[in-house]
Amino acid sequence: MNKHYIFTEYDTNLSKIMYDDKYVDYHIEFFMAGLNAIIKKWLNNGYLESPEEINKILQDEYKHIVINK
Repeated sequence: MNKHYIFTEYDTNLSKIMYDDKYVDYHIEFFMAGLNAIIKKWLNNGYLESPEEINKILQDEYKHIVINK
């Protein structure tokens, strides 16, 4: 069964809190580049992990972000 995932939005409110509403467009570009790199690696490796495992990898990359506001 093929599943398709579509990212439809980026949480700009969280970005504003985390980055003082500065350079949000650069943070979006950085995030998307990392996301694309992980997806390309997954595809090039032959889909060894499930989409759910890839989602977990992505979540793990961002779970250590601490907001000190």
